[in-house]
Amino acid sequence: MRQGPAELLRTLPRVLGRRVITAETVLLGWNDDDTGRAISIVLPPDTWPWEQTRAVHQLVTDGATYCCAVVYTGGPSNPELVAFLHWLMASAKRYGIDCRDALIVTRTRERTSWRSVDCTDPSCCPPEGNTLIEEPTTP
Repeated sequence: MRQGPAELLRTLPRVLGRRVITAETVLLGWNDDDTGRAISIVLPPDTWPWEQTRAVHQLVTDGATYCCAVVYTGGPSNPELVAFLHWLMASAKRYGIDCRDALIVTRTRERTSWRSVDCTDPSCCPPEGNTLIEEPTTP
């Protein structure tokens, strides 16, 4: 994962072969050779942890050594969503995978924006998020 979060998010539909839907969690894993895998969990966070644990285990099986977690939501982030992402990061760490970032992508009628859950620098991740221009839906 040598690209920044915005570039990663813009290319995610191409990686999955479709547009990422709202209320979807995507767990991306890479190994030391930078070959990767994207695992999509189309479940709202209130149904965790079973599917998310299975996704982390799949990354372990695939030989991932580091990962990034992304949650797409239709509204502002909330404490439960942030807790969910921290849980997912801790789960990856328990399996020996370094979770390098956790991102929340918010889609509203007005705009799509993203922010890192642990970034506290307003010049990097302002409270309203960074605007994201998504690629067309065709892979």
